[in-house]
Amino acid sequence: MNVKTGAYSIPLEIQALAPKGIPCTIEIQYYQPKKNGLPSGSVRTYYYVYEDRSVNKRLAGKTGHGRLLLGKIMGNQFLPNKNGLALLNQTNTSSPNDSEKAAETQKPEASSKPTSKIHPDDTSALPEGLKKYYPRLRDVDMENKDYGEYTIVLASTADVLKGLQQYFHPEDAIRMYALCIIYFIEEYTPASYCGDIFRQSILSNKWPTLSFGEDTINSFLKEIGQHGLMCERYSQSLIDSSSELTALDGHVIMSNSQQNELAEYGYKYSELKDKQINVMGAYDAENKRQLICKAIRGSLPDKLSVHELFIAFNFSHKTFLADSGFYSEENIGYFRGNDNHFIIPVPGTCVIAKMIKKDMSFTECFVYEHTNEDGTITPRVIMYKESIVAELEALDDREKDNEASQKNEMAKAQCKAGETPKKYYPQYNKKSEWGKDRVIIFRDLVMHDRLVYDYRSQIGIDSKHTEEDFRRLEPFFGVIVLRVDKSKDILTAKEAYLTYKKRWTIETHYNFVANVVKFDGLQIQDYYAMQGLSFLILLVGQIKKMYTDKLRASSVKYVKNLSLQESIVKARFIKIAKHLDNKWHVSVMNNKAVELVNEMGANIEEDMQKLNNGTF
Repeated sequence: MNVKTGAYSIPLEIQALAPKGIPCTIEIQYYQPKKNGLPSGSVRTYYYVYEDRSVNKRLAGKTGHGRLLLGKIMGNQFLPNKNGLALLNQTNTSSPNDSEKAAETQKPEASSKPTSKIHPDDTSALPEGLKKYYPRLRDVDMENKDYGEYTIVLASTADVLKGLQQYFHPEDAIRMYALCIIYFIEEYTPASYCGDIFRQSILSNKWPTLSFGEDTINSFLKEIGQHGLMCERYSQSLIDSSSELTALDGHVIMSNSQQNELAEYGYKYSELKDKQINVMGAYDAENKRQLICKAIRGSLPDKLSVHELFIAFNFSHKTFLADSGFYSEENIGYFRGNDNHFIIPVPGTCVIAKMIKKDMSFTECFVYEHTNEDGTITPRVIMYKESIVAELEALDDREKDNEASQKNEMAKAQCKAGETPKKYYPQYNKKSEWGKDRVIIFRDLVMHDRLVYDYRSQIGIDSKHTEEDFRRLEPFFGVIVLRVDKSKDILTAKEAYLTYKKRWTIETHYNFVANVVKFDGLQIQDYYAMQGLSFLILLVGQIKKMYTDKLRASSVKYVKNLSLQESIVKARFIKIAKHLDNKWHVSVMNNKAVELVNEMGANIEEDMQKLNNGTF
């Protein structure tokens, strides 16, 4: 319980400790701790000192509402905060006559600014009773900072900032870039902690005037989401400069928010047991770079949300790679517009997939070199056969005709004399507008054998794996059916298969988003803030692309073979510290880390010179 009382109740000995020369008000607060909801322990007394703007003409015209806290009285002395130090400095570096004259002749904004700054080691401007006072640790800039991991990211990803500055105000671009560097290095960080990390790193030396408070970051995320057109222009520039192969896929982010309009129960509810937000993205599968990241409703399936991308962005001369969740005739219409093409798996429930699987006698095969997880390469035999959509639909029609004929024959045989037999008609499926599209069925024999082993090892362990289901599913293990709109002359079956396998790059990227940067379990309440964060996810992807390219381009084998996380951890062994000479010095705890920093394009000696010159 907090109780405030007026100045009349303040003891005279406390009033005498108030700062001289500054009109102020002292307020007392009583606080009693609670335990289990009940008062516990002794009552504590606090005296807080506020400026009195009604008396202090120099502060009367200052912008903002509410009073300014100058500090508190504790231990029989006045302990000023940063505001109090500034006013004490201003008061003690000018005579009273000068102060009154300035209040009358100058603008309030100009007169309220301190003429100089009190340094922790400089107590000459303080009153006699405060000669031994030093500012609180949290009010002083840190003298020990994280350096190694930040300098290698800054050195290798500067082009991300340059690209942003072509579409955003320089300050907005810098804040986006700095925030994404924090996400990239420290994982996703709530706004309440971003400021602490910013101050602890050399980012605060590079951009010392950049505001990074909790309210600033929360407002900034909303502002990004509220200006989606600017974000779309940036993404469109990435699309225009990307390769032909464009992978499309969605990603699920669990949301604990009960107020975000995008958070809904979706198809992963059985796994998450909570609401989800879907992120729809496009990815340059050739250059391994994300192009689009847009947050959408959690209940919307991929095949219904893909049109969001085609409404907002312009694609031309692209080949889309998407999974079976995007398969629909409407989406195929999207995929083939503006001289675009596509390769997409056909779901097993689709008619043309059922028809081509009727006869599993493969007519042709090819061999390709598969790269294993350990980097070794093994040859694999892939069997395949081809058809076209129109032929498979015609085969389905013939089956429908035969089925109707059989039912009519049975109806006649069962019909009694003098009665009219029931008439059955074939129920044809709707035909595709693009009957000349190729349908290719592939079978990976190595994958088939692996899935057989995996399934058999589960029989008897759980009820989902049975011998009956195995006999039904085994012919289709290692089988994939692809629909392709390019002719054989342009794209062979082997090329179509190998091209589609590059779609896996977007799955790898989303694995990085979920498990490395850990954009998951979000509690963002605002729709626009979520849209802003989805754009920052895209920027983190840009940083990852440039950083990993620089890492892999190293001529030093040790550096080249480091994973992304290993390189960040290794670089943390280099810190910087300011000593009694008031200069920054580097602290190296691992010589290999120095080699890594040099290979990533940073120069420690030059950075120290720039830090000490204030030009970093």
